[in-house]
Amino acid sequence: MLHLIEDDADTPAHYGVQAAIFAAEKAASFMHLPVLCDESRFPDARQHVTVDGTLVTSGLVWAERLSGRVLRAASSVAEILILAATDDVAVPIHPGVANELAAIAESSNIAVRRYRVIHEREVSSVVCSDGLAVTRARQDAFGRWSASVREARTDPVAVGEIRIALIGEEVGQRDVYPATLAALADAADAHALSLRVRFVSPHNLNDASAPEALGATDGIVLPGGADMRRVPGQIAAAKYAWLSSVPTVGLCLGMQSMTTALARLALRTDDIDLAETASGSSLPSFVPIRSDHEGLLFHRLGLHPITVASATQLGEILGDEPQIRCNHRYKLNPALVAPLSAAGVQVAARDASGEIAEAIEARSHPFFIGMQGHPELSSASGAPHPLLSAFVRAAQRG
Repeated sequence: MLHLIEDDADTPAHYGVQAAIFAAEKAASFMHLPVLCDESRFPDARQHVTVDGTLVTSGLVWAERLSGRVLRAASSVAEILILAATDDVAVPIHPGVANELAAIAESSNIAVRRYRVIHEREVSSVVCSDGLAVTRARQDAFGRWSASVREARTDPVAVGEIRIALIGEEVGQRDVYPATLAALADAADAHALSLRVRFVSPHNLNDASAPEALGATDGIVLPGGADMRRVPGQIAAAKYAWLSSVPTVGLCLGMQSMTTALARLALRTDDIDLAETASGSSLPSFVPIRSDHEGLLFHRLGLHPITVASATQLGEILGDEPQIRCNHRYKLNPALVAPLSAAGVQVAARDASGEIAEAIEARSHPFFIGMQGHPELSSASGAPHPLLSAFVRAAQRG
């Protein structure tokens, strides 16, 4: 049977959530169609990376978190109908195209049930055509959805508190790309810590404003994202974190920003920048991985193994045979490896070819690790990603 969950959510972090909850509660398969997003309005609308190497709506992170199953790329109508002919399949769909898909399914003698999502403050429902609620779900303070409001959330009794500065605007971290905030909360829960998050806009952050904006904090998170306008503010935050010995973790773009900040300090010049954001800098910190004969950049996507250097903090954190989800076109400029090393920052991991620096770390700092991939996408309630768990422990130690 095909279960069509009609969802008119206008923010990427909420579209598809209720279909995922429905699938988890009803033991149905979850499938999804390609979705058009306004990426001029929401640059991070399609930043959830599937293991098979595609970018999909960022809110589909909940399909993985709630079911424990790996999310795949969007399916075709034909693929959905083939499975729905023998199994229960839940599909989020915009109301404007639900009639067309329902008609195609019924013409193929596939049973169809239609539902609609009711969005309320912190609570959403999936209801049948007769108005009866089939599922109800609730969000916590960090945007994480519980499969049912009937299930009491068993948060650990806090034994301490950490104050984290997340360098990003709150609306973007909640309504567009929710994975980072949720993953931080997973890590705090694992250590029975009360988490206080301060959202700091990178657009208003510079060397002069950073001390006031980032003071009285136990840790700093530099998240990933597609909006390159965030880079100058992230660099300022990373420079402050380095000089003030504040535990810091960088994720994808955040790793690129923190590495650029350290390169500037090491070489005593601000004329170092990401090639993606400032092509005129004399020394680019991150350069294209490679391009084809037409100049198109290679886009590294999906789940990839990484090789961690021996005797590194990251190796102690990640353990054997680590993997990471990737979404990037640029790599660390090899010319910066030596000056960074002289400043106490080493390449802690590389890809299988040795060409791409997957992570950097500084042993002399309380915690200063950046990863080119997206560990936040491999986190879940009760199973935080080891890197973010280690960061939270470092922030707790202060």
